[in-house]
Amino acid sequence: MEKLVTKLDTNLGAVLREQLDDNFDKIQRGVDGQSDSLNKQVLDMLGDVAPQDQNEVTQARIDVNGKSYNTLKGRTDATQITAETALSEERDTSVEVKNARTNSSSQTYPTLKERMDSQENNLNSNINSKLAQVSSVPETFTNLAALKSKYPTGKTGIFVTADTGHKYIWSNGSWADSGVYQSVGIANRSITTPKVSGIAPYVIRDTYTDDVNISGWNGPTAFASSNHEITFTGKKNGHSGVLIPVDVPSDLALDTDMYLNFTYNTSRVDSPAAVLDFLLANDDSSLFNTTAKLAQVAQTKTPTNISVKVNLKNLGYVGVPSHYNILVSIGSDYSATIKDLYFNKTGASQPFQEEIKTMDSSEFENGAVDLSSYKKWGDTAANVQLLTDNTLLMSQKYVSSSVNSSQDWGIRFPLNWDMKSDLYITVDASFSDVININLINYTTGVLTNLSYNEFITTDGVHENYNGTKSFLLHADKLSRLGMNNSNAFILLSHHLDGWFNIKSLSISTKPGYATDKQTVGSVLENTSSRMQNTFGQNPELIAKSSTAVVNTYAGLNYGTPANAPIFKETTRLKEVKVFSPLDTTVNFRIGTIDQNSLLVNNTQNLVGIAVKKGMNTIRFERSAVFIEPGQRVFVTLNELGLYAPTDDLPSFSKSLICDKTHYLNDGAYTGNQLYQIDNIIPFSYTLVEKNINNKIDDVATATQAVSDSVQDLLPLKKNLFVKSPSGHKFMLMVDDNGNLMAKSSVPTNVVVVGNSLTYNWGNFGLAASNPTLDWYAHVKDYIAKINPKAVFKRFGLGDWESATSTTDRDNVFNSEMKPSLSADTDLIIIQLGDNINTSDKNATFGKDAKKLIQNIKSVSPKATIVWVATWYQSFPNITTDVEKACSDTGAVYVPIHSIAQQSGNTSHIGAIQTDAERNTRTIGNSGQASHPGDKGHQLIADEVIRNFDF
Repeated sequence: MEKLVTKLDTNLGAVLREQLDDNFDKIQRGVDGQSDSLNKQVLDMLGDVAPQDQNEVTQARIDVNGKSYNTLKGRTDATQITAETALSEERDTSVEVKNARTNSSSQTYPTLKERMDSQENNLNSNINSKLAQVSSVPETFTNLAALKSKYPTGKTGIFVTADTGHKYIWSNGSWADSGVYQSVGIANRSITTPKVSGIAPYVIRDTYTDDVNISGWNGPTAFASSNHEITFTGKKNGHSGVLIPVDVPSDLALDTDMYLNFTYNTSRVDSPAAVLDFLLANDDSSLFNTTAKLAQVAQTKTPTNISVKVNLKNLGYVGVPSHYNILVSIGSDYSATIKDLYFNKTGASQPFQEEIKTMDSSEFENGAVDLSSYKKWGDTAANVQLLTDNTLLMSQKYVSSSVNSSQDWGIRFPLNWDMKSDLYITVDASFSDVININLINYTTGVLTNLSYNEFITTDGVHENYNGTKSFLLHADKLSRLGMNNSNAFILLSHHLDGWFNIKSLSISTKPGYATDKQTVGSVLENTSSRMQNTFGQNPELIAKSSTAVVNTYAGLNYGTPANAPIFKETTRLKEVKVFSPLDTTVNFRIGTIDQNSLLVNNTQNLVGIAVKKGMNTIRFERSAVFIEPGQRVFVTLNELGLYAPTDDLPSFSKSLICDKTHYLNDGAYTGNQLYQIDNIIPFSYTLVEKNINNKIDDVATATQAVSDSVQDLLPLKKNLFVKSPSGHKFMLMVDDNGNLMAKSSVPTNVVVVGNSLTYNWGNFGLAASNPTLDWYAHVKDYIAKINPKAVFKRFGLGDWESATSTTDRDNVFNSEMKPSLSADTDLIIIQLGDNINTSDKNATFGKDAKKLIQNIKSVSPKATIVWVATWYQSFPNITTDVEKACSDTGAVYVPIHSIAQQSGNTSHIGAIQTDAERNTRTIGNSGQASHPGDKGHQLIADEVIRNFDF
């Protein structure tokens, strides 16, 4: 548009009007020109659009996306809705962004970006911090309790407990078990019998060699291996042989002493290359050392055992890996056989089944406590010595300066064991009087005595017997006492003067001893290689019964199963089982039942054995309780009681019991008799055959007895003899008045008195087969052959044994024996003492034995008196009293107890006796069967005859 006049004339005249007109014209022309320009631009934009469509409203109905609306209002409304929606979303987004600027700790950041940057930095820092705390080496603890104790609120990392080998991590506020650390664990009870049933003792071999996968070396003609026997044939020219693979532990040092054992033989002995060489070789047949030979043996056609100690380093070997081969090389075409090749550290040369027969099981340990780890307790002045036999001796002699306030002293050992399991503690010790065994909590100082029934073991009770004490500590009890492996100690203590010698102390989660006493020993004891038998009904049936009712009554004494042992050899008491209705102590007696149903030959009393309420298994094998043929084991029943059979407690075994209701007094025999009942006694016992060592001891004992007998021959020649003009031999004697007498050395008037061994059913000795085979018959025949005119009298004198006072025994002598004696009686044999089986009978026995000999001499001063004693022995003083009585009076003592102890000398149940009138009877009980059989009677006679001077 044209430029307008801006400086108008201010005089408001014609000039001004002209200027205004001119400006208006310019404006009109500019507007018109602008309209034309716009129209042209619209036309240019519309192009070929029809004129009727070329209007602004129609075009305004179309939006920028090409969407056409029916009306312009419709498009406007849609646009408004879209705008309002966008504004609403913007407002919402604005609120969300504003809220997101504030974190969980209520800290607000200026912008969302600043908060996100800060959070990212914190996250990186925390991750780096946690990673810095994670160690590749886990921290270890004894058990989970120890881990929780140290880190009750958790800690980052991996933690392993030694008792299970499991790893733990802190997760969700608690310690989580994450399984076995770095290994695949064997689940509890996952190793079942079928999985190991193929592993028999005979296939277990202690050797690093593989004698199956052998290979040839340098071209042998042939080689083979079968059943641990290698056979190969060499080539005619040059050396050849076999390679036997060896795999030793990777940590086995080269200078370890090894043992090479084998048996070999060759097909001939005439080869010019007459030796077999043993060297080491690689799998590629190359030798580690061409001159260092493990062994070199000569040809032999006889199988020969070789045992060689080998030290590879000393032989010059270096750089030998854990896998190599033993090369057996020969230099010609003969054949060689190598059998049972063993290469090991132990020297074993046979399968485990054979090794176990000769191994010294006392070397096996079961939680043995190092006795040198003791600490003194109480009076520190007490003397402690670790002896050369690895036992610990502690003693104290109190003087005024050493007496402490309690006058107690002892030693303690740490109880370093897993407190989550029940523990067995076994102490083997000897002591002067009483030793106290306690647990001590060193945190609280509280002592807990282990002598109570609460701690008695259910398997392995040896309380108060042979110095061995065994205790069971339940894990929950240890927990209640506040015991752990840092504050718990075993305390052995004594009061005032005394001493104790600790042989072993063991702790285990299984009942056992420090050595073979019940660990390996119990395995060997329970093998089927030895004969064993159990007598009586298993009392576990009582424990399982819901209807069992115990019956105890006054006067109930002891009992035993009616099924009697029938062993013909001496056996050992392996174990007894007892069911007790209460915590108490019981006594066991070892003895026999005689023909009058009385307990006799009571050789051992095991007293004060503690049992707890319920089932008890008491092992005795290591206590060496021997049971002679015919003997039984009896148990006191006054507190254990009896049980009547019920529906769920049937009776499988009869019982023999003794009480005050069955008393025998027939003049010769007195006592409470055993009688059979149907009730069940809560007791059974197991006898087992002697082991090899015991049998060897028996042979040694018998050999010594023969040696002693030979020595005893010398004193027999102390008597003085003279010959008459006719050549008869006379023995010189002198009485108490100094009168010299002479009597024929061969007796003429013989009197023999005794008990059931001498005069029983059928008027002969029990349990000979017939009257011609008892000991009396053999002695009589011996004398009669020398002096056919000899006269014999025999009768029983059991009343003398049954008497309980000197006066009563003098009366028995005067009424029953004296009438059969005379001044001419020249040989009297006494066989008495076996039935001295009660304390009242034994009270004056020693004095009465001597008095009996003196009474005999007062009637028959010339008589030689021989006392045979004893087959049975209820008290240890019986034989010594007889021996002393004979020594004091000049009588002859003939011991026969060793004969009774030797196997095979007794009779047996079922044996038949036949009297002079051909009547028979059967030996029907163990009391009768325990008497000497025919062999026993012969040996008694031999011993009597050996003591004669003719």
